[in-house]
Amino acid sequence: MPICRTCQGEYARGERQCPRCESDVVAWEKETFLWGIIPGLLPSAAALLMLIFWRRQGPSVHHWMVSLMSIAISLLVFFGLYGTPPAWRNRRWASQVYNAPRPQIIMMIAATFIGGIAMAIASFVLYKTSRPPVEFWQQLIFGAAYAPIYVLFTAAFTLGAIQAHLSHLNKRVPLPLFVDTERLLRVTIKTALQSLNIPDKSDNYKILEVNRIPETGGIKVRLLLPERQAYQPKRHSQAGKQQGGKRCNIEADRWGRVKLVQTKKQETE
Repeated sequence: MPICRTCQGEYARGERQCPRCESDVVAWEKETFLWGIIPGLLPSAAALLMLIFWRRQGPSVHHWMVSLMSIAISLLVFFGLYGTPPAWRNRRWASQVYNAPRPQIIMMIAATFIGGIAMAIASFVLYKTSRPPVEFWQQLIFGAAYAPIYVLFTAAFTLGAIQAHLSHLNKRVPLPLFVDTERLLRVTIKTALQSLNIPDKSDNYKILEVNRIPETGGIKVRLLLPERQAYQPKRHSQAGKQQGGKRCNIEADRWGRVKLVQTKKQETE
């Protein structure tokens, strides 16, 4: 079954709304990152064209295996990053909601781009200063500077496309569940009540306390469950005592997945 990217819950294909968090799943299904393929694959295409150039140069400081290796690694980097925009988006919002490190995507773009330029300059200098006959150790040194050019530019261009896509996503799709405490609270209570076989109706519980967990973005909730929802027949009378229902302590993670449900009988004199 498809996974809702707002709450990480499952929904049936064809549904327009997630049954768990009630968010719009169609908005996510319409989103694609196909345009990110172009900048991400440009360095690999450039490496392939440069391979044709080097082959025409004859024996030189460049070895053809270096180009093949740079293309292979660049493709691995591209495909490793291509499917990660939702994860980057969740990490970015997490850093604003709870104690999570902010992803330094801009710094990574700058570092990889500058690194690629530095390696390109070094390769150019090594190429211009090499004289035939070229020794194997010279080819190793040149390869160590040449191959990272395309790998670093692949990372920079793909991360740049991801950065642009993140800004687009924030305007088009729902925010992650953990960003909105009210929605997270609603999903958590609904899940906990289902585990207790209690209908999810507002008159079946009373919210006593709600706290977010700053370390993980999770949530802790204390509920009062009226006596009519207790797990024993209602007593018409008790000498000296009035049934007060049950207190329910709930703990869930940032996606509303309940980790703990504890109920305790409450009695009042």
